[in-house]
Amino acid sequence: MNENIEIWKPVLDYEGIYEVSNIGRVKSLKFGKEKILKPLNAGRDRNYHQVILCKNKEKKQLFVHRLVYEAFVNRIPEGLTIDHIDNIADNNKVENLQLMTREENSRKAHLGRKYPRQNDQTTYYNLPPSLVKFLSAIIHKEFPKMEIIEKGA
Repeated sequence: MNENIEIWKPVLDYEGIYEVSNIGRVKSLKFGKEKILKPLNAGRDRNYHQVILCKNKEKKQLFVHRLVYEAFVNRIPEGLTIDHIDNIADNNKVENLQLMTREENSRKAHLGRKYPRQNDQTTYYNLPPSLVKFLSAIIHKEFPKMEIIEKGA
């Protein structure tokens, strides 16, 4: 998909009311006017974008990355989640999103220092996404039940 061209598709279950683009913008089509919605910051690190969509007087706060994935790829099966390949939570371009299990996402987050804990004495390294993906694949293949445990000092 050409990154320089913004492509719009209907938001699933909100067809004719809202559209989402391949670069992660959401617009309202209400009242015959197009209006780009300003995302809210949410999530643990406040970098995930959410929008509030309204249908039949019912409001829902939804993650933009999930809207992009479902509009441009497919519905998200139960038990799976959407991962930002580059670990940048507000990069909602369709080519930066991938489907994975919550366990895989958690493992990747730990390897890539996605969510450092407060008062954590562990040394973290900010690894390139390609290395995180490679290491995650090795760990998952070789040690599917492995838990990463901190070694005492």
